[in-house]
Amino acid sequence: MPTLTMGIDLASQPDKTAVCILRWGDGPPAVLLLCRGRAPDGTNLHTKWLSTTAYGIRGDYGSRITKVGIDAPFGWPEPFLDAVAAWRTGPSWGTGLDNPLDACRLRETDRAVIVDLESGLSR
Repeated sequence: MPTLTMGIDLASQPDKTAVCILRWGDGPPAVLLLCRGRAPDGTNLHTKWLSTTAYGIRGDYGSRITKVGIDAPFGWPEPFLDAVAAWRTGPSWGTGLDNPLDACRLRETDRAVIVDLESGLSR
């Protein structure tokens, strides 16, 4: 019997949320659903849609979804918080516009994945 997994790239707004449902069996995994912002029926990818799909109440994918992985942006990168706090008490943004902003916009896990991908490309 195949195994189904549901991956959710959670964003602050449903139109930027993405979902992928994969079927794992004897061969390579098959993509059963891949969408961003809206489901194939036009429904927004809001919390109710995500939870009812994960519980098998919505959609028929031939089997029960047994695993759900969520990529959720909990919190803000610390350099971003520091820059906002400095801006609140100072006359300008806490980091210069000419400085790289990756520390402010990317979390440590994002930076680690980028380094890993870049090192894999050079192998």
